[in-house]
Amino acid sequence: MNPNLRVRCLLATLAWLLMAGPTLPAAPGPSPALIPLPARLTPTEGSFLLGSKTTIQIAKSEAAIGEILAGAIERSAGFKVPVLTVSKPAPSKRAISLWLDATRAGLGDEGYALEITPKGISVTAAKRAGLLYGVQTLRQLLPLQPIPGQTAYPLAGIRIEDAPRFGWRGYLLDSSRHFIAKQTIMDLLPALALIKINVFHWHLVDDQAWRLAIPNYPQLVAPVVGSWNAPSQASGYYTASDVRDIVNLARQLHITIVPELEMPSHATQAAAALTAASCLGADGKPLPSGTTREICLGSDQAIAALQDILVATMALFPDSPYIHLGGDEAEDVHWKACARCQARMAQLGITDARLLQKWFMDKMNRFVRAQGRTSVAWADRLALGIPEGQIVHGWHAGELEAAVAKGFRAVQSQHDYTYFDYGQGLGDTFAGGGALDLARVYALDPVRGLTPEQARLVLGVQAQLWTEEVPDERVFVKTFPRILALAEVGWTPPGQREGAEFNRRLEAFLPRLDALGIPYYKPRVLLGKWSPELVAPSWKDLDWNITAEVKRSGAFEVELLFQRGKSAINIQSAMLLEDGREISRDDHIGVAGAIHQENTYRLRVAALKAGATYVLRARIRCLEGNDSHGVVLLR
Repeated sequence: MNPNLRVRCLLATLAWLLMAGPTLPAAPGPSPALIPLPARLTPTEGSFLLGSKTTIQIAKSEAAIGEILAGAIERSAGFKVPVLTVSKPAPSKRAISLWLDATRAGLGDEGYALEITPKGISVTAAKRAGLLYGVQTLRQLLPLQPIPGQTAYPLAGIRIEDAPRFGWRGYLLDSSRHFIAKQTIMDLLPALALIKINVFHWHLVDDQAWRLAIPNYPQLVAPVVGSWNAPSQASGYYTASDVRDIVNLARQLHITIVPELEMPSHATQAAAALTAASCLGADGKPLPSGTTREICLGSDQAIAALQDILVATMALFPDSPYIHLGGDEAEDVHWKACARCQARMAQLGITDARLLQKWFMDKMNRFVRAQGRTSVAWADRLALGIPEGQIVHGWHAGELEAAVAKGFRAVQSQHDYTYFDYGQGLGDTFAGGGALDLARVYALDPVRGLTPEQARLVLGVQAQLWTEEVPDERVFVKTFPRILALAEVGWTPPGQREGAEFNRRLEAFLPRLDALGIPYYKPRVLLGKWSPELVAPSWKDLDWNITAEVKRSGAFEVELLFQRGKSAINIQSAMLLEDGREISRDDHIGVAGAIHQENTYRLRVAALKAGATYVLRARIRCLEGNDSHGVVLLR
């Protein structure tokens, strides 16, 4: 071989190894950067050479899974690999064999076996979901991105047998508080499937808006004149076509969608838009639009409409075995004052208005079960009783434990471990004060303190992204990387999870997110702060010495983030001073408050000057008084 060619080949191989992570030694060593960590993983000798002559062998009925792998290889290696549909796999040094094998039933519905040898790569499973998850693991062993001039990539030998700890590994997206674009969801689902999240809980209804178009009820997605939520309702909804596309994608990715229609509370739009759905006031007339978020439970007409809507929802989500009814945070003040609700209570022989909700939830649960589906609800009123067969989402401490103690199935969604709207750290805060870093998510054990019998009733774990403070463009950075920790909580055996080792794999995994174009939260650098004694309703220049953070020439961004107080701030401009002389400036009006707008400023150091002092100056003013606290961060 030509010496120069030999050197180039060695350098190319080294470059791949640096991107794909360390090779797997025969002796025990660190696991490859796989998330979630497989149940059983053994490094083996040798490697498979992935090249343009490689083929994927798969049965015709599973060809779509082969296409997913082929697309991943093209992105990672830069060449197309043909998908060959065959009646049975044939051993070949150039083949990746993806195969369903009924004799591997012990792997369960989602388990798989993956083996990489010099002779080929095989992924086998008993069910299609397991075959897909084997492919998702193999994707994580591919190079991050093509290396110019390289036509083959060695994949280190490995043997994996894997199956999940829990069958429910969920993610809730609230599309009501902020409308989340269809394309964002279409981008999000494949990113979740990569790490084996298999439940997409779609929160489609809340006080801010009803987002699901229902045949025969067009008024549900139309802004109601005079209602406070009209502007939010006008921001968007999902058509039947939108839902069909999302359902089809979820089906390909073996993700179960759980649609949620909140009732009988968090239903401001339905109460205003549906006939006879609003309680009656003291004058015997329906309450004005937007003044109640509870459905009138004395109205047979409203309840019949909700049942009709549930049937339509089931038709839109034909693959969904579960329908989420919400059921949380209902207030009974209007039920107590409503003549129709009082008549219902008299009919039922109850005097406690809270029991009206129990009656309603029992009725809707029976209706859902009669349609062949299972209802799910939040666990706010466990003391009133859980409807037969209903699955409980416990979001306060102790709720899951109480549900399984009574023999009900439950999903662990305790807010202080799973609410992804909570802040992650600098640059990502939550106005309500909640904080949830990645380490806290990873520390969750969904069955801690339960007996073995109770633990068997825990279906799994779920992250929640509520969007009161999360617009569409921040969905990914609020989700990643914390969802990686939750995915491992839901998949990996507890005895194999270890925080420091996870962090090592996470550090190696983040470049894969970069290569795939998946945005994620990156901790910011604190440059300075503002507080009431520094600000006023009039324009003021605030200076922060940032010399220690100006380490190279080039562009950078600074972000002004409101943290607490009664007053937001306006920002007129930001500039960079070098030894007192302005060298860069960004003039535009920004706002930092409960809502942030245009609050990022781009500056530039043309040529770093050794020994110089660099000062960031921002011109700001309070909108009301001076009660404002915030931070200035380097992005």
